[in-house]
Amino acid sequence: MNEFELEKNLEGDLLTFFKTQELEAFQTRTTEDLGVDNVQLALDYSGALEDTRQLVNGVHEYNTHEGVFQITINTYRSENTNHHERVAKVRSLMLNHNNGFKSYHVFDIQPSGATHLEFEETNHDQSQLNFNIKFRINVPNLSE
Repeated sequence: MNEFELEKNLEGDLLTFFKTQELEAFQTRTTEDLGVDNVQLALDYSGALEDTRQLVNGVHEYNTHEGVFQITINTYRSENTNHHERVAKVRSLMLNHNNGFKSYHVFDIQPSGATHLEFEETNHDQSQLNFNIKFRINVPNLSE
């Protein structure tokens, strides 16, 4: 694992966790074909947390960071999938005590809003849930 491929690693952790919880999901920015009903995962990196710099070999390094997970849920009415149940399942899986992140220590997940759309021409519903996350990475030569 490349410690600094933050988006890839965190999205991969969440993808694996969702699948173990019987929720099929896909990472954005890949070539994988999406199913009709789908959940898409994307992390937008927001930067390092200023107050948590640590001195390593005489230099201050950032080991804690934050980002926004955008989780997009698409359901098509012709598939008879309950959109509200899927939204609720994602919210429950993103609780702080229930997250499946393995690559980094995720110490805070904060729901930060949702957008809901209805597409009449394709007869489907879409919700985008946003979660602010804060996490710690292992900076080389950083003693804990």
